[in-house]
Amino acid sequence: MEKVMNIIKPKPNPQQQLRDWQRRLRQESRNTERQIRGNLFSSSIFLREEKTVQKAIRDAAKRNDMVSAKALAKEIVTSRRTVNRLYENKAQMNSISMHLGESVGMIIHYLLLFCYLVLCKCGEPLLCAVYIPS
Repeated sequence: MEKVMNIIKPKPNPQQQLRDWQRRLRQESRNTERQIRGNLFSSSIFLREEKTVQKAIRDAAKRNDMVSAKALAKEIVTSRRTVNRLYENKAQMNSISMHLGESVGMIIHYLLLFCYLVLCKCGEPLLCAVYIPS
């Protein structure tokens, strides 16, 4: 069954895989940004919640209810930590994307260098002169 699938849909080369992976990482990065800031049609979930909680803290402080004010303040801190974690995740996705590009570039470079060395060993000066590694 696997042989039939390989005939129908061959495996992509490393550059195509890199583009697909980077496209997925960029898509996830945009989704993370939407979670943090919200899209054009609605404001951010976290910012909206934070504003309502701040208003509730003010109301609790006016009523001298410090227990609920402290609990709501802890909720704001938790929300801000979540937003910071989302930013860290986005930065890690960007880092992974850059490392993937670098790794595939190095693989291609070493493959070309290997081909160059094999052609030079075989005594093919015309083919050897086509690619001179840097």
